[in-house]
Amino acid sequence: MNTDLHGIVISRHGKEVLIEDDQGMRHRCVTRTQLDAVISGDRVLWQQQSQGHGSITRVLPRHGELHAISKTGKPRVVAANIDIALVVCAAQPQLQIDLLDHYIIAAEIAAIQPIILFNKIDLLSAEELQVVHSQLDLYQTLGYRVDYVSLHQAIGLVALQDELAGKTAVLLGQSGVGKSSLLRELVPGATARVGELSAEQGKHTTSHSELYHLPNGGYMIDSPGVRSFNFIPVDAATLAHAFVEFRPYLGQCRFANCSHTHEPGCAIKKAAENHLITQQRYDRYQAMRVENTI
Repeated sequence: MNTDLHGIVISRHGKEVLIEDDQGMRHRCVTRTQLDAVISGDRVLWQQQSQGHGSITRVLPRHGELHAISKTGKPRVVAANIDIALVVCAAQPQLQIDLLDHYIIAAEIAAIQPIILFNKIDLLSAEELQVVHSQLDLYQTLGYRVDYVSLHQAIGLVALQDELAGKTAVLLGQSGVGKSSLLRELVPGATARVGELSAEQGKHTTSHSELYHLPNGGYMIDSPGVRSFNFIPVDAATLAHAFVEFRPYLGQCRFANCSHTHEPGCAIKKAAENHLITQQRYDRYQAMRVENTI
């Protein structure tokens, strides 16, 4: 009888899954039909069938699942076991605070630590950078890490690499903010590896999630095919808890099932009226409650 071995999923292309074993060797595997979809970042058990080939027998329990919206409008998991979501925004294209909030709240719901990376600061004047600081200072006040990065001037990368050591991170952000350039800086040889995978598969792999080793330990998952990042609709209580500034007031409302919208005696609404919660974030909660709750 074959022995179950441990592995981590590097990528999936159709029915074939590329995994890495505990010795760093890579194997092409197939999955048993009764298993759920296997994705980048999954820890799995597998059995070797021949040299470099095997069969996945079990997907181990996950944490930190990243969801995207498929072409059919259904949520799908595109990466698993994520510790940190690197939410990348930039001077160009223009910073979209509503989109930034969406990434952060989705990360909170999935118990993933968000880190905001503002890229391309070399393209901004001192006055323009001050405007950006005024927009992002709120998130630092809420306890989120905000890093200002310039790949051209090599600013901010060393501290970020130290933060990522030993963790599994994923790059998020709209097109054009510099995710691919960040990947090349954070993961030496990533471009070559993408090309190697393309050659192996005989197809473009840039639409698939790929897992890379970070130089200081840990992993980076790149999901360039993700066009829309979303979280599975949740109940109102879960959504409210994802807003970190709401948490001190949760459980203090007059009604246990308070929606934090119109009810009398709502502690969240009172905190917003007293400017203990910003109107911007309170309004974002209201919008998300309409769009993303069940």
